[in-house]
Amino acid sequence: MEESPRKDRRRPNGFIRFFRRRDPAGFFIAAMAVSAALFFGICLFLGAEQFTSIFFRGGEDLFMDYFNSLRDSTQLSGAYTERHVIYPPMANLIFLICSRFVPEEYASLTFENRQTWTQYPAAALSCILWLLVLLSLLALVSARFLPFGGKKRAAVLFFALMNAPVLFLAERANILLLSVVSLAVYALTYRSESRLSRELGLLALAFSFSVKLYPAVFGWFLIADKRYKDAIRCAVYGAFMLLLPSFFFGGPQSILWTLQNIAEYPTGPNGWERFAEFFGLTERVFRIIYYPVLLLLAALFALSAFLIKDRRKTWALGCAILSVVPSLHALYIWVFALIPLLMTLASGKLRGTDWLYFIGLLIPFLFLPQFSDSIDRNYTTVNTLAMVPAALLLIAASAADLFFAFRERKKPKALPSALS
Repeated sequence: MEESPRKDRRRPNGFIRFFRRRDPAGFFIAAMAVSAALFFGICLFLGAEQFTSIFFRGGEDLFMDYFNSLRDSTQLSGAYTERHVIYPPMANLIFLICSRFVPEEYASLTFENRQTWTQYPAAALSCILWLLVLLSLLALVSARFLPFGGKKRAAVLFFALMNAPVLFLAERANILLLSVVSLAVYALTYRSESRLSRELGLLALAFSFSVKLYPAVFGWFLIADKRYKDAIRCAVYGAFMLLLPSFFFGGPQSILWTLQNIAEYPTGPNGWERFAEFFGLTERVFRIIYYPVLLLLAALFALSAFLIKDRRKTWALGCAILSVVPSLHALYIWVFALIPLLMTLASGKLRGTDWLYFIGLLIPFLFLPQFSDSIDRNYTTVNTLAMVPAALLLIAASAADLFFAFRERKKPKALPSALS
């Protein structure tokens, strides 16, 4: 009897099995590990300048978002009228509290002498404590997104902190970390069955708004989901958190000063000039083109909140749009995208447009080597070369999902059978 040929039962190799699992958490860990290994490997060969290239001005302005803001807050109303700060009163109140841990002689120094914080141990220690608290809070809220445990959980949490935008933000010691943590609490409690947890989420969104203003755009989800009473209460909380701290800085007028200072704040190489250079246009031509585009993107976000059921996708779109607003365009603004990225990592498997969202969210978190001769241009290079394509990818994915949602709504509903 002739033997039948044996079936090839060889299992695919580990590399193929890894991709077949379509596990976003596994892909995230692998991509971050490879980019970190390449970047720090290059640093070993090229030295300290390559290491500091992903930071603001090559690290020459270390922790100054913290120390400058701390010194500004001690001027009270003068923080807005003389030093023209752009932080809302709540942020300045937090820095005013921090100033109590710093010697008065340093807090009263001029801008020209700001770098002398190294001569004051209390100032240095206060900054270390500030960063420890903020990064610990970020780690805690990040852990709440993840439904898995073990080594995979530990690796995801490690890279949730060990990535380019978070390190950039830590080097600045910027209060944006606190705003991101608060916004993450809102995302975590948004669909909670506990009324108390949902109320905590509304307070968290209001606080995030009171620190940085622009997180208010994510309150649109409350309107889209017809949670009108929640939206009203959240707006009231936000108004109080904006108003009450203002009395430390000259009263409600300080809110108007904040808006005026924001309007007059120079965007520098992170703004219109950088965008125009990237697209090969003059700044004036780019402005004429981009204003209508920005309005179109805002409309896309507003509409997608109603039609795209997967909320993490509208979170991703909102973060993408914020990141390409010229006055906000900086590497650390992408930290807000950590929220939809963690939602994606918790989703289990990538399907359809999920791949586009995942890749778009991931790219700016990677460590990208910089080879520019100018220290000041290094970090803006990674901003543009990573964030703009990533944002465009997320916008394209959202437009595709919106098209599919429209097509589904237009399909005629099947008539009930006479026998049903």
